[in-house]
Amino acid sequence: ACPNCTREDWNTFPMAYTRYASTEDDSLSFILVNGCAISKDSPGTYSFAALIFCTVAIIILSLWLSKKEVDYDLIQQTTQDYSIEVLNPPPDACDPEEWKTFFETILESECTDNHVVLCSIALNNQELIHHLAECRRLLLKLELMTPLGVK
Repeated sequence: ACPNCTREDWNTFPMAYTRYASTEDDSLSFILVNGCAISKDSPGTYSFAALIFCTVAIIILSLWLSKKEVDYDLIQQTTQDYSIEVLNPPPDACDPEEWKTFFETILESECTDNHVVLCSIALNNQELIHHLAECRRLLLKLELMTPLGVK
């Protein structure tokens, strides 16, 4: 019971009049009070514990995803996994058969299966690559301009 309380005392923002009640003749007023004994530092402690939990969970998830990414990469084998790029070849090294023989002799000491499947040489081909990319872009643009059903 709150003998000195009025409804106007509870019309503040946020509206708290739902916590106020009175008898029909306003002779006796009641206010709703929480019966919980919450210490002042408990909400902060719970928030900090939740923050620590989320941080640890994100770190564990990140480590797990990194491991899964490596496992997935090992399963997916591409030609890049077996490619060799020579950054400083001699200027006269233009024969693919010569390079194939060279790589097979190097692989002979490193592994049992020393078969070179393909050897290609690309010297100073930036202009060719640029023109091929432009051709592909134009072909795609042309394909997108044609109506459906036309081949």
